[in-house]
Amino acid sequence: MPAYQYYSALSDTDQDRFGYLVEYFCDRPYGVILPKSMYRMEDRSNQIYAFKPRHERFFNFITTESKVIVTNAYHKHSQEMTKVDLEQLKISGRYREDYLKRTKEGTYYVE
Repeated sequence: MPAYQYYSALSDTDQDRFGYLVEYFCDRPYGVILPKSMYRMEDRSNQIYAFKPRHERFFNFITTESKVIVTNAYHKHSQEMTKVDLEQLKISGRYREDYLKRTKEGTYYVE
């Protein structure tokens, strides 16, 4: 769980900022769009978004059941996405496809 591992390594302040941002996002009325400084679409074709609490980016997508699935995260390197950042975005797209495939097959939680 790359996003959780990244989150666990953050300071308490940064963890709190991320938690508040996710809570704010989930509590907003349907259709209300957050400012791009907090949340924005990063990959239109794969429907990948990014929570932006401070210098961190948490890639995520929303399921048809309105679940927010946080896939992975990274520390922002510059104003523009670097090669490393773009690779993280590609990985997030692969995680989304894998999640959708496994839920469709009913194999998401294999014991």
